[in-house]
Amino acid sequence: MATKKLIAICQSGGEFETNLEGVLSYNGGKAYALDIDQQMQLSDFKQELAETFHCSVDGMLIKFFLPGNKKALITISKDKNFKCMVNLFGDSDQVELFMTADGVVAQNVSAIGMVVKDEDALYGLRLLTKDYPYAKDRLKIWSAIETWVHNYCRFYYKDDEYIQADLELQTWWKELREEGHGNKNDEPWWPKMQTLQDLIDTCTSIIWVGSALHAAFNFGQYAYAGYCQNRPTLSSQFMPELGSSEYKELKENPEKAFLETKTAQLQTLLGISLIEILSRHSSYEV
Repeated sequence: MATKKLIAICQSGGEFETNLEGVLSYNGGKAYALDIDQQMQLSDFKQELAETFHCSVDGMLIKFFLPGNKKALITISKDKNFKCMVNLFGDSDQVELFMTADGVVAQNVSAIGMVVKDEDALYGLRLLTKDYPYAKDRLKIWSAIETWVHNYCRFYYKDDEYIQADLELQTWWKELREEGHGNKNDEPWWPKMQTLQDLIDTCTSIIWVGSALHAAFNFGQYAYAGYCQNRPTLSSQFMPELGSSEYKELKENPEKAFLETKTAQLQTLLGISLIEILSRHSSYEV
């Protein structure tokens, strides 16, 4: 008996739009129909997609909507996810899949539907949401970092062979993946660190996260955390349960109960001192 095949309507190059109710729709791009069966592996399917859309498997992301839910996209990153999707639509004739092969820049700006590659746009990316000041500023800063990293890396690494032959670089990358992020070691989105572009993209992303992104998504360090009541270094008490002695104390003397959750005086002093030191600049930086 022949195995039933699922028709995958694979789309790429279009844009996601969200209506007032939060429902996503996909417009534009190209679409191809590919067969999927129960025996197919994710790697084989990605290879077929790459040949169909004339792109690389590296950095490829595949997403789909759950039946009856077009407000969130589900990412297929492992064979387990792929099999789950096939089984989920086993009673259907077809499934819509959305494939992106964007590089690190697009992936960091948004997980889905915030930018598309556009050679005519500034920085090679076009924002789908025009009124998004943070994203506009982010693209400027990202581009400046990427340009600097590009020039710096190319000064020391003339081509891809230099990257592959750098033992210290390869050892660092191996340690970062296998020891630093052992639980994510097998994820398909890791750069291979075999090309100069891999190094440029990775360094750009690391510098971005440690600078502009960190500054935008965090509070002013000493101005806020320097006052320990705003952000105590330790406050690990559970909320007291009704009827407990802790609850009685909280009810009768809330100030005392509150202060008991705070760090000891010496620990607080050390914590504030550390925050102040970290917030200072060396004289040559001023």
